[in-house]
Formats: sequence, structure tokens, C-alpha cells
Amino acid sequence: MIYSHSRLKKFEQCPWSFFLVYVKGQKEKDNEMMVTGKVVHKALELIAKDSTLSTDEAMFKAVMEEGTVVIDWKFAKTMTNIGRKHIDTFGTAIKAELHFQLPLDPNDSFSSEVQGYIDIVNEQFLSIIDWKTGFKEYKPLEAKQLGLYAWAVSQIYGVDTVEAGYYFLRYNKWKDYRHTYTKVDMEKAKQWAVNLANKIEQKLVKVDIEGMASEEVFKKTPGEACQYCPSAGDCQMDEIEKDKAQGIDTLDPEQINVPETYEKAQELGGLVLRLDAASKKIKDCMKAFVEQTGEGIIVDEKCWDFYPTTSWNFEAESKKNLAVMLANRGENPWDMLNFGARDLTKIKKILGIIEDDELRKLGGIPKSRSSFKAMSAQNITVKKKRLEKKESEEEKMTA
Repeated sequence: MIYSHSRLKKFEQCPWSFFLVYVKGQKEKDNEMMVTGKVVHKALELIAKDSTLSTDEAMFKAVMEEGTVVIDWKFAKTMTNIGRKHIDTFGTAIKAELHFQLPLDPNDSFSSEVQGYIDIVNEQFLSIIDWKTGFKEYKPLEAKQLGLYAWAVSQIYGVDTVEAGYYFLRYNKWKDYRHTYTKVDMEKAKQWAVNLANKIEQKLVKVDIEGMASEEVFKKTPGEACQYCPSAGDCQMDEIEKDKAQGIDTLDPEQINVPETYEKAQELGGLVLRLDAASKKIKDCMKAFVEQTGEGIIVDEKCWDFYPTTSWNFEAESKKNLAVMLANRGENPWDMLNFGARDLTKIKKILGIIEDDELRKLGGIPKSRSSFKAMSAQNITVKKKRLEKKESEEEKMTA
């Protein structure tokens, strides 16, 4: 099998989802965010290869190729223009969507191979850019993608260091998301790929040669992958049926109690993630019905339909004018205008504020609250150790 960062990451997130998508060939459901990312990436590739194309022309071609669902054209164009300005600073010394396919172990003729498409490679400085259109921001070393791409570039061009970075187009951020990868950094990323590829190959042998049940070998692991997995709803129904066989009604609130062990708490967390994924898919199907028929779905005293809401954004100069108008009417504009978290981050950076105590000295009053929700456990050492221990025990049992 030829691997890629996305395939390896999916296996790391949920082996069962990997098996369904990349072994059984089930299709993942496109959504607006995914398709927006594909369209923007394709448009920037076309622009990088032909600078005479206008942004609209590039986007039209990209939509014709990648547009499987309706997207916000205006916002996608904004992100494309941001990327275009960055491309223009490189001149002609760039390669867009550079494809690589390399053996993970050059000394082994039967080695697994890894491939990828690098968004932009600046051949003059041998630096990499990977466009990101999603909401989540993260540093290069918090993921393995850029490290793997840097390793590929080092192999192709014969260099020891490679600069690589993410460009978060949604926020027009890139300067703080770069890293110069050393041999050590690149070897770590490659070894991550080697280890996962080996695990996958071992599991495929258990299924294809030894005849073990695929569900027993490729374990279901609830998490972020659930929202895109083509079988998230089926996973949940399977778990519900298993519970019913034991006399447990998973969906009965009266039968859900405070867990007595960590493992039971994990089971509840997995239940929530799968239910969220199943709920999202059900709502998507209902949305499609309403879009096709134009008829709202009435259930009891509720009606599922599209209800428009309007929010307003003001440019900096407009905010200033609005504040002046309020002041002229005897109102204190700051009674109504507040700084959001993103605004405060900018203010702290401009004023060189490091500690929150400095904001207090300026009259700031902090409001803190705690919300219970699931977030990435990538950097939580305890969680990682527990998962590694559990995986090790499972491998011993199936060996």
C-alpha cells in the first residue's frame, strides 16, 4: 500500500475509519468546509502555474473540478486572494502541488512508500508552504505533515535543512507558523510514518492471511474522525445493539450514571462523540430534504427549517464613525463596544503586554468561566501514555 500523511493520520485517529475508507473503499461525505478547502487549494495551484489567470477564472475552474457542494464564493475568493498575494512575492522560482512518492526505507526493496502533494515549494530558498483553510491553528511541530514533507524535499533536492510553514488563509497568518527542519526533525517525522505503516501492514496480515475479523483488528476509536467517517452512524447503532443485548438502553438517561472507572468514563466520551457524528449526519439528510422540497419538517411542536439570521461586521473606520456618532448623542460608546479575544490578542502584541496583570492595571476586568467540552488531546502526556499502554496490551492479546 502507498501511504500519505492523511492516510496515516486517519489510522492514528481511528483504525476502523482507516479500514473502511482506504481498504474497503467507502467514500467520505463532502461538506462545505472540506470542499471550500479543495476549491481554494486548486485555485491557488492554477494561479501559481499561470499568473495570467484572474482569481475568478481560477476559482471557476476549481469549482468545476472540486465543487461537489455549494460554498461561500465570496469568502473562498478572499482566502484565494490572500494566498495569491503571497505567491506573487516568490517570482517564478516555485513549484505548485509538487508530487513525491518515496520508499520509507531506501535500503529495502519491499519498503512501504509514502506520497504527497506539497502546495508550494520555493526552489530558490527550498522552503515549503502548506495552505490551511480551516479554523484550527497549530504550530509545525504539533503535527507530522510538514516534517514528512520536509523530509521528502530533503531527499529530492539533497539538502540537510528545509524551512516549512503553514499559511492559515482564514486568518491571514503565517509568520508565527514556520520552522526550519533539521535532520533530526525530519527523521522523527519519517519514523512516525514508518511505525504507523508497519502497524497497518501487520494488521492487514491478520485480516487477509490469518482470517481475523476486521473489527477486532482495526479498532473503533471515537474522536475527530467520526464527523467525516462514512460509518459513524453505523458504529453507534452497533454499540447500541451490543448494549441492548446486555440489557442496557444506551439512550435512556436513567441508565447513564457517573462512571466509576476511567475506562467507563472513556466509554461515555466515545458515546457522545459517536452520537454527535450520527446527529450531524441525520441533520445533513434533513437539510437536503428541506432544500429539495422547500417544506419544513414538523415534529411534535418543533419545525425543522432554514431560519435566516443576520450578523454585522464593521471595518475599523466604520467602528470609529459609529463611536463618534454615539458620543455625539451623549452615550459612552465603550458601554456597548467590547474587545473580543482576538482583538485583545492583537492589543497585547502591539503594546508588548505579556502578563494578564498588565491588562488589569489598564482597567481590564477578567471574566473567566469553565466549559465542559472535548478538545484535542494531542499535547496531553497522560492521555498519550494511556493510549500507548492500551494499544500495547491489545497487540499482545491479538499476537
